[in-house]
Amino acid sequence: APLGDVAMVLWGVGALAAALASVALLGRRAAVWPLFALLAAPVTMTALSGNASAFLLAGLVAAWGFRDRPWIVGVLVAVMAAIKLTPILLLVWLVATRRYRAAGATVAVGVVICAVSLVGAPGAWEAWLASVPSSAPAPLALATLLGVPTPTVVLAAAGAVLTAWLITRSDRMTFAAGVVA
Repeated sequence: APLGDVAMVLWGVGALAAALASVALLGRRAAVWPLFALLAAPVTMTALSGNASAFLLAGLVAAWGFRDRPWIVGVLVAVMAAIKLTPILLLVWLVATRRYRAAGATVAVGVVICAVSLVGAPGAWEAWLASVPSSAPAPLALATLLGVPTPTVVLAAAGAVLTAWLITRSDRMTFAAGVVA
């Protein structure tokens, strides 16, 4: 690792702390504890593997918890989308549930993150953009197994979030669709 073993240990400890904090926040409802018992090993392994998913889990939990605080949820969604692109689908949830200030905050913070990263690491953008045409879902992903093109998957995911809102008019269900999609 370019930053050494200490950085990897700090990342693992931070990811594990983020996963545990997420479980603690979600666990305020006793009915979800059996689910966490089933997920404990996978969440711990993900947190310690160097994967960013534990941080995304914490961001999702926080975004739900702060959903009525536009700038906080906007910053959270933008940062999560900067880490891994898929949380950008939560923009559909923000717009569908008329959280326009939060959606605007997401876009504004996202633009700032992009600008800073473009200035700070222009080569990274070039490399990422060059990789986009050949990128594909994971080999065992349902889209790959069915031969569905990536743009179709993205449109279907956004459509699933919007459909959840149109059918249920439920904030909770639309957020869940944005997370699952």
